[in-house]
Amino acid sequence: MQETGNDIVAMAARIKALRRTTRLSQTQLAERLGTRQSVVSRWEKGKHIPDDIFIEKLAELSGLSAAQFRYGKDDGKSDGLMPRTAWGRRLTDHLEAALKMARKSDQRDVAGALSILLEKCLREEAAEREQLNRRK
Repeated sequence: MQETGNDIVAMAARIKALRRTTRLSQTQLAERLGTRQSVVSRWEKGKHIPDDIFIEKLAELSGLSAAQFRYGKDDGKSDGLMPRTAWGRRLTDHLEAALKMARKSDQRDVAGALSILLEKCLREEAAEREQLNRRK
């Protein structure tokens, strides 16, 4: 998925906030995620976006779904999206859970299909948000 500059900055801020909230150093967070400190540093500086597997791990650590962590936690306020999108967000959460289970049980064909569906849902939601923001 193509990320915009604002998405990258927001993701960097979420990662840094999560690390500070959990009172972990970059090295400690990297160890928990199974990566290197330099990778966490690049994420926090907005030089790179984490791969999906790390988004899932960061989301789990934060108590959010991967979609919520990727796009920002829903603050409960109406964002003007159509009810279909709220349904789409729930679908996205279910797809993420199914994908996680398929990966754990090493069902690569199922995991691949779920990844494609999940990515499509996330792209459509992002496009709808972008369209809504243009109207404002």
